[in-house]
Amino acid sequence: MNDLLDKIQELRIQKGWDKTDTPEILAKSIVVEAAELLECYINEEVDLNAVKSELADVLMYALSLARDL
Repeated sequence: MNDLLDKIQELRIQKGWDKTDTPEILAKSIVVEAAELLECYINEEVDLNAVKSELADVLMYALSLARDL
């Protein structure tokens, strides 16, 4: 798990997100990405790649928030 957290933090540093992300921004981002995950199930045919991508976004933001707090 620590390896995953380190990789996420490296990405955040590369993108400059570590300087702009606040707990509030991360919490809002989790909600937005969760809504996008839900949208994947609106159509009858589910795009599994889209589900995986949105789920990864939700988890990345949630783990970033947990790390920062």
